[in-house]
Amino acid sequence: MGGKLSSGNKSALLAVFAAASIAIVAAHPGSALAACAVTAGPNTVTCNSTVTTNTVNTNAASASSTDRTQAFSTGSVSATINAGQTVSGYGLAIAASGGDVNVVNNGALTTNQPASALAVSTSAGSITYSGNGSASNLAGNSPGLTFLASGSITIGTSGTPVTPNFQGSTAIVASASNAINLALNGGSLTTLWPGGGGALLSGDDVSVAWTGNGAIINASGATANRGLDIFGTGALTVSSNATIGGASAATSFQTGILASAFGATGNGDVNVNQTGGTIFATNRGIIASIGPTGSGTVAVNTASTSAITLTDPAAYGIQADTSGTGAVTVQQAGAITGGDIGINAVISNAANSRDITITSSGTIDVASTGINAATAGSGNINITTSGNIQGPFGGGIIANAVDGRITVNVNAGTVLGSAGGFTTPGIGATASGSGGATINLAAGATVAASQFIGITVNGTNNIINNFGTISGDGGVRAFGATTIVNAGTIAAFFEAVRFDNAGSTLEMQGPGATLTGLVVGSGADTIRFSGTGANTFNASQIDTGWGLIDKTGSSNWALTGTSTTTAFVTINGGTLSVNGDMTSTGGFMVNAGGTLGGTGMVSSTIINAGGSLAPGNSIGTMTVSGNLTFTGGSNYVVEVSPATADRTNVTGNATLAGTLRAIGTGGAYTAGTHYTVLNAAGTLGGTFGALTVLGNFGATRPHIEYDANNVYLVLDQALVSPFLVNGTRNQIATAGAVDSAFLGGSSAFSALIGLTSPQLNAALDQLSGEVHASTVGTLANDSLAMRGAILGRLRQASYGGDMDSMGAFSLGGPQTAFAAYAMETALAYGKSPVATKAPMAPARPISDTVFWAQGLGAWGTFSGDGNATGVRRDLAGFITGFDTRVGGAGRLGLAAGYTGTKNLLDGRGSSNVDTAHIAGYGGWRFGNINLRAGGAYAFHKIDTDRMVNIVGLADRLTSRTDGSTGQIFGELGYGVAFGKVAFEPFAGTAWVRVHTDATAELGGPAALNVARRPSKPAMRRSARAPPLSCRWRST
Repeated sequence: MGGKLSSGNKSALLAVFAAASIAIVAAHPGSALAACAVTAGPNTVTCNSTVTTNTVNTNAASASSTDRTQAFSTGSVSATINAGQTVSGYGLAIAASGGDVNVVNNGALTTNQPASALAVSTSAGSITYSGNGSASNLAGNSPGLTFLASGSITIGTSGTPVTPNFQGSTAIVASASNAINLALNGGSLTTLWPGGGGALLSGDDVSVAWTGNGAIINASGATANRGLDIFGTGALTVSSNATIGGASAATSFQTGILASAFGATGNGDVNVNQTGGTIFATNRGIIASIGPTGSGTVAVNTASTSAITLTDPAAYGIQADTSGTGAVTVQQAGAITGGDIGINAVISNAANSRDITITSSGTIDVASTGINAATAGSGNINITTSGNIQGPFGGGIIANAVDGRITVNVNAGTVLGSAGGFTTPGIGATASGSGGATINLAAGATVAASQFIGITVNGTNNIINNFGTISGDGGVRAFGATTIVNAGTIAAFFEAVRFDNAGSTLEMQGPGATLTGLVVGSGADTIRFSGTGANTFNASQIDTGWGLIDKTGSSNWALTGTSTTTAFVTINGGTLSVNGDMTSTGGFMVNAGGTLGGTGMVSSTIINAGGSLAPGNSIGTMTVSGNLTFTGGSNYVVEVSPATADRTNVTGNATLAGTLRAIGTGGAYTAGTHYTVLNAAGTLGGTFGALTVLGNFGATRPHIEYDANNVYLVLDQALVSPFLVNGTRNQIATAGAVDSAFLGGSSAFSALIGLTSPQLNAALDQLSGEVHASTVGTLANDSLAMRGAILGRLRQASYGGDMDSMGAFSLGGPQTAFAAYAMETALAYGKSPVATKAPMAPARPISDTVFWAQGLGAWGTFSGDGNATGVRRDLAGFITGFDTRVGGAGRLGLAAGYTGTKNLLDGRGSSNVDTAHIAGYGGWRFGNINLRAGGAYAFHKIDTDRMVNIVGLADRLTSRTDGSTGQIFGELGYGVAFGKVAFEPFAGTAWVRVHTDATAELGGPAALNVARRPSKPAMRRSARAPPLSCRWRST
């Protein structure tokens, strides 16, 4: 076990030692220079500078005493050594048998006699010590301070710690039946005797809290015993940042800190915290231990500001052990250097079910074993490291468990095993019972054994997850069923992996997994290639002992080299590219989601439903040594360039089924080209059930042909018209244009090849450029805006002077901007405030010249006709003009205006049109007959924007062009009044001609050159009215 205590009667020995230090020493009395004042009721001892004699004072009311021992049979005692005063000679002893003792030392206690400088005992109470005075046995044959109490002992408090300056054979010796609490700040404890130490404490619960960077000094001239020597039957707690010992053997201690609850019978814990400072030791830096009757936890914690330096090659840095039933925990952040073992954590009780937990973030650099953990019970061992650990003679990390599980997490740093001819692993984990081992290496972490094996595991259901680096003469050796997931590097001079028991798996997980050295199975083990990304593995590294090679995940693993394995190969995901010789294998089976590719040689192969054979790495040839079978639902994937294509040569028979998927790589393909994509030296049976064309075959389209031993792809001239079903006139026309491009050698529209009928119809709609034609149609319709405004103005003027109900036709229409009598009207065809129930006003005279203006707004939808889609249109603008009287019943005028129109075709583009208008008009009235006519011309700026979004072809296409619309229109009306109702039957017509200039779209290959469009003149009825219509108004 190393360092386990066997002195079960240590407390008893300590009590005898303390009593002897307090006892009266038979020697020649000295002479007193002064005296201590002693009083009774209360019992006090107050000392100034005094030289004591080796005598006893039992008079509790001595006015002055130079006796070393002040004995009190009743009551508590308070003793004070005043500041600046020295008690020398035989020192001072306070012996009480009736109560507590309180000592305040602000002076100096010193002796060179075989007695403690200060000895305090009580058989009926507790002891309290405070003050910052000193106590020294300069002869080094007795302690500096000795305390013996039937109750508790308190030396300093957390609020008022003592600054020690104590020396002797052991600086402080304290024994109590109850608790001992030692609170120090800075200062020093000095031993002058090789068998001594800094403090020897024995009690029930024992607590040591040392802050302020104190020191325990070995001034004996030889290796001393222990710096802090603590025994208890309850809870033991040590927190110290003191430096213990020195760098040489003559100034070191055998043990820096020992905390032992060997005689404990309860659940008290042992906690040792090295919060700073350095421990120099020749045997153990820290020992924390609980005996067989204790159930508490052993815990050791060293801070990053602390260090343990071992000055003997056989020394241990930290020993934490229990033979009871509690757990063992070590957290090591301070460096451990020198010696034999860095951390030794042990549970020796077979009935213990608790765990050993070790967390190491500091450096461990020792000669033999960096970390050793062993449990004889059923608990687990958990080790986590992030620092550098070196154990060249015994191993970096060694863990041994029985029925528990061993887990080692190397999160960072390097764990180093063998060197100098020693065959020890970087990590060795043995679970001899039903447990197993899990070893996890994070990215950047390293486990190495330059002259042995990086990792050895022995157990049931072992797991090694490597994202770092494992190296050595051997990489990993595993006894018992083991799974290794290698996502990092395993580099070995001989065997990278050796499995000694069946049921084991080596998983190479991409991306980034590499392996150097042979991989050796036990007879029926599995190699799995998984993960993501592109990866490479040399198949010649696969030695004997493998039953299955399995490919999973989405990765692409390329196998090179020549393999001698007889394992069967399954591909269940991603791609396995064989670029070497795998003909020794027991066969290949490609299942759903998997792909077999490469340019190498494989044994007999079966492609199941959902699986794929894709020879080549881009375009290349694969050889199947044996038979090749495609089952229903399988895929044969070949890439085809203008010059060559993928190919599979089969030395045996080939059975065909499933789908051949041809992928064009692009370029100048030639119709009539034949490619041999499969050759069978034996028989060729069956056919592929379907051909799927993918990629870019330019202006060609492949089909499949067969002969007795070969499968061919033959290129035909590509056309889309034959595959168009129920096409519209626009789709048929566009398909013809695409076919013309194909016949001309263009491959711009190869994305249309292989589309389903609905997909092809939709693609042709996108390519057609329908927005250009639909925009011209809306321009003709937009001519109504100017025409309607002018006719409205003429009608308004025709009836403006009527005083009967016919005057109602003058309401509404354009608003006069200036006239001698401005009409109280608003927008065209809007209801005027004048048109209310009121008596008829006398006719107003019509001004000779009138200026008018009208705002325009329209929105709506033009439905599609099955050939073209519908158009949503928004129009806004204004028109202004003036007219003047001609003769008694006529008017002539001019008008101008602006309109802006946005046209949106669902999924097929949009256009924006800015239009400037000019017009001339005139109207004449002949009694009840009204003749109105005009002509207008419009100038257009047209912008179009459309998207083509087809798989393999995506364009945004824009254009800008000019256009114009000319129109001549007229209307003849006859006004009739019936009481308060006015009627005007009318007939009207318009001649409209739209023209647009040629334009070229900007964008990709789907851009169109749009020819100029002089539309045929169209006759339009005014305001979309029937040939003979009637309007009416009431007053």
